[in-house]
Amino acid sequence: MLRSIKKEYLLIAILMFIVSGLFLQSPAIAKKPIVYEIPVKGTIDLGLAKFISRGIQQAEREEVEAIILTIDTFGGLVKGATDIRDSILNTKLPVIAYVENRAWSAGALITIASDKVYMNSGSSIGAAEPRPKDAKIVSAFRKEFQTTAEKTGRDDKLAAAMVDAKLEIEGLVDEGEILTLTAKEAARIEFINKVVNSKEEALAEGGYPDTKIIQLHPNLQEKLARFTSNPAVSTILITVGFLSLIIEGITLGWGAAGSIGLLSLGLYFTGRLIAGATGFGLILLFIVGVLLLALEVLVVPGFGITGLGGIIAVLGSLFFTFENKEVAIYVITISSIASILGIIIALKYFISSTAWSRIELSERQSKEGGYISNQSDETLIGKAGQTITPLRPAGIAEIDKKRLDVVTEGGFIAANEEVEVVDVQGRRIVVRKL
Repeated sequence: MLRSIKKEYLLIAILMFIVSGLFLQSPAIAKKPIVYEIPVKGTIDLGLAKFISRGIQQAEREEVEAIILTIDTFGGLVKGATDIRDSILNTKLPVIAYVENRAWSAGALITIASDKVYMNSGSSIGAAEPRPKDAKIVSAFRKEFQTTAEKTGRDDKLAAAMVDAKLEIEGLVDEGEILTLTAKEAARIEFINKVVNSKEEALAEGGYPDTKIIQLHPNLQEKLARFTSNPAVSTILITVGFLSLIIEGITLGWGAAGSIGLLSLGLYFTGRLIAGATGFGLILLFIVGVLLLALEVLVVPGFGITGLGGIIAVLGSLFFTFENKEVAIYVITISSIASILGIIIALKYFISSTAWSRIELSERQSKEGGYISNQSDETLIGKAGQTITPLRPAGIAEIDKKRLDVVTEGGFIAANEEVEVVDVQGRRIVVRKL
């Protein structure tokens, strides 16, 4: 009986030991190595470069096992690509690139900077000739590809042929063409590690078969930086900013136009500042330019050094916020033309409308206040009067003891100046400073 009890206790003790051992081991078994996934998708720009740099730094702090870049891009800015390339090469963590569809142009540089490269069947890599096709830029970008390939143990001649059309590689690319490889071609010549069907397979082939993948996402600031880096968005923001501030300058008081203008330009400069494309110096230069233009419109008659200085300061500050001078010229030119057309339309149709008056004017002009709307009366020609508001070029003047809408011949006339009516065309009264 005693022996039987002892056996039961011994059996219970053994079972408890086994169960406790399982519980102690289960956390270790459940815990998988962590890999950070950083998407490289869409246009390569400075906003994306900021996101990838932050992602790599976060991975280093968290001491994850590896980083996988999931790549699908047609390319983008050279500056953005080189910044990302530097971030990849400078980290001590293993970086695996998985090309989902395309790694073209700037995307190819990012891909070959990775320690291991895997491509999905049907994907391609290459087509990295820079635009504009300037000999100096081609040479620099070619060397960037070559040194990157050398650093990661890949054929630097193949990398160079993706940039420079002058290079010929027998069986792959003729002179005058840019090298672009399919996934199978790249694997066959050992430019990449292997063709796979998923990022999980890429990790398994790269030595991380059983891992937990955590995908990183851009934060609000990085999204704003990417948003404003788009040339189309930049054009819209600058155009709206210019147009709104000009409309505000030719109307009385402060209204919706001024607020919209400041918001648009503020959004543009904030995004560029976050992306690292501009500094506070350029923002200050822009503000100085706007103040000079305001001074020219509101205080200084005519158009002279103040206005010219303001235009140079504004355009110069905007020009240097772009990484590429061709893009800068394109955006600024389109914005300027669109702003001029917008002003013409606004002056002709909108500013004189009742709707605009309700938005912009805080003071009603009535007969009781001495205001009389214009009548087609050529007898006004030659009569003198005094401006009540600044004429920029339109405003209000008192002529023949009547408050009338008038316009100058094109210049600026300050308030309380003596003027003479020189022409009347229907309801349009043209005055000149005496």
